[in-house]
Amino acid sequence: MPEIEKVSLASNSPAHFGWRSMTMKVNNGKNEVELMTENMNADPEYFDIYKLKLVAGKVPDQSDTLKEYLVNEAFTKAFGFSNPEEAIGKFVDDDGKKTPIVGVLKDFHTTSTHDPIKPVAYSSSRNNSYNIHIALKPQAGSPGLWKAGLDKIEREFKKLYPEDPDFNYKFLMKRSQLFIRRNRIFQDY
Repeated sequence: MPEIEKVSLASNSPAHFGWRSMTMKVNNGKNEVELMTENMNADPEYFDIYKLKLVAGKVPDQSDTLKEYLVNEAFTKAFGFSNPEEAIGKFVDDDGKKTPIVGVLKDFHTTSTHDPIKPVAYSSSRNNSYNIHIALKPQAGSPGLWKAGLDKIEREFKKLYPEDPDFNYKFLMKRSQLFIRRNRIFQDY
């Protein structure tokens, strides 16, 4: 569809509160550290759509199962690494299954800017990705481009899922505005 710039499959948007949390164990070369982290599934295109910056390593390869982790800078600090590069090639121990860390993302806020940035680990397991993230092309000079694109997407959705009458979408811009309003309201208390 010409109205679409990029498509990604992931569990949530970057600023979505309520990700899945789990305890992860990592040997940082000095000792083994066990901490609660936020976890999310996202395919390789996700990081490009949301313009998330890589500071070390690479984005995980696409896979149907968990094979690699991409973590944020807060993760590397929390697990005792002195710099992001040190985490590359180390393994996350998840109940005996060892999965390598292949990349580190620059930190960004997933909740209020008043809250500390939490350790986050991303995997590219498609089996646990439930939302389609679509970057529509800019509308400049073509008002109605997004509406036409959304109408086409809805028609395709209904062809693929005729038993599911609900086609729902949300604009990240609207979520961001709500997030900012909530921050302003609670800032006064």
